[in-house]
Amino acid sequence: MKNKIIFLHSDLTWVRHFLLIVLLTLSLSGFSVSASQGLRYTAVIDAGSSGSRIHLYSVRAEQDFIKIESASLSRPNVRPGLSHFIQDYGRLSKNDAGESLRPMLDSLSDYLEKNNISKSQVPVYVLATSGMRRVALTHPLVSIAIFDSVQRVVQELGYSVGDAPLGEIPQRSNRTGIGILPGEFEALFAWEDVNYLTHAFHLQKVTNGIVEVGGSSAQVAYAVPNAFSSPAVITRKINGVTYRVLGLNYESAGLDAIVKTVHSSELTP
Repeated sequence: MKNKIIFLHSDLTWVRHFLLIVLLTLSLSGFSVSASQGLRYTAVIDAGSSGSRIHLYSVRAEQDFIKIESASLSRPNVRPGLSHFIQDYGRLSKNDAGESLRPMLDSLSDYLEKNNISKSQVPVYVLATSGMRRVALTHPLVSIAIFDSVQRVVQELGYSVGDAPLGEIPQRSNRTGIGILPGEFEALFAWEDVNYLTHAFHLQKVTNGIVEVGGSSAQVAYAVPNAFSSPAVITRKINGVTYRVLGLNYESAGLDAIVKTVHSSELTP
C-alpha cells in the first residue's frame, strides 16, 4: 500500500479543524444525513497548547457523499491555551478558565443570530490536545477544574455539549464532548481532514499519509494494509470504504517544544 506523505504545521488554517468529528458524531449516533433533513451544525473548539480556535461546520447530504463547510466567525481564536491556566493568568484562575473562551462563543452566538440558526441546533465540542495532556498528568485536579469551568461557560451561553464520547477528563470514566482528545485520535482527525479536503474519500482513491507538527506535539498517521497489526491502528468506515489507519502521537515533538529545547541547550554551559 503506497502512501503520499503530506507535512503539516497546525497553524495552517485548513488543518486541525477536526471537521471529521462531524462524520464521527453521525456514525456513532447511527444518524444518516439525507437531503430532506437539510443542514446539521456542529461547533468545535480546538483547544491547543498555544491557543484555542473555534469552527462552525454545516453538514449537507450530496448525491454521493456528505458535504461539510466551515463558517467564518468574527473571533475565531483566542490566546493563551487552556493549559496556561495551570497558574492564574491575569484576572483568571483555573476555576474560571472557561471565561477565556467566551469571546469566541459570543462570536458564534452572533453568527447564529444573524443567520436565524437556533443554539439548540448547534452542539459544542471543546477538545484539548498536548498542553492539557501535560496538565492532566502533572496536575489532574487542576485539569478537572479547567474543564468544569469550560463546561459551565458553554452551558451558561445556552449551548449543549456534544455527545460523541471523545474528550477524556482525569478521574472520570465517561468521555464527553469536553475534555482531552487522545493523541491517536488527534492523528486520525488530521489524516481524515487532509483526505477529505483532497477528495480521497469522495473519489475513493489512494489516501495521503500525514506528518503534523503542532505547538507541543507531533502526529503521524497513514493507512495500513490488513496484514499490519498494531494497537495503534484505528478502523474507520467512510463513504462505504473501510480504512485501517495507524495513528501515532509524539509528545514534546511540536515546533514550540523543539524551539524551547534548543534555546535551553544553547544556554547550558
